Amino acid sequence: MNNKFVMSRVRNVAFLEKKMDMILYNAMKLARYDVTREECASGIHDPEARKAYENFRRTFQYLLRDKDAEIDYHYLLDLHTLLMDGLQEGFTNNMTDEQIAELSDIVNKPAKANTEIAIDAMLYILDKRLFKDGDIRVALMFANKIMIENGCGVITVPEEHDDVFRDHLKKLNRTGDSEPFKKWVFQYCIKGEKQV
Repeated sequence: MNNKFVMSRVRNVAFLEKKMDMILYNAMKLARYDVTREECASGIHDPEARKAYENFRRTFQYLLRDKDAEIDYHYLLDLHTLLMDGLQEGFTNNMTDEQIAELSDIVNKPAKANTEIAIDAMLYILDKRLFKDGDIRVALMFANKIMIENGCGVITVPEEHDDVFRDHLKKLNRTGDSEPFKKWVFQYCIKGEKQV
């Protein structure tokens, strides 16, 4: 699997900022918040949905802030804390030492394209259900950190593909076979700009 997009980090960040409203809306819909594009643009009334939206926005800012951050287990926990702030009581991290090592192996595969590494990391987090709540949000943001830092675009699940995403997730959890899901994410969920 090759990188679908190859951009400089600066261009990737500019693309993300230009498409931020659409990406945030897609993230809210995937997280099962009943919001409209208009609400996301003008203000969300439901307090929990508003908090989730603010958390998504703040987490994207965090992704962009430190380009030299190590993308590891600790970064994953930071993302979970940001995304779930004010939305759940307590914190449950179910990662074993073995899972931490497996995640590190996935992220540090120099022979793979960065897009494939990002998707593999996302699907690993989803398959292992590492948190009590927020796995999809955290997996998506963790993968996007890899994508952004390597100029590969951004992974976002368009609203019309939410059900297909969830069907793939159920199959992954049932079979452990990530290949069909991986190919689907590559085809439908990666956005970016071609270099000119």
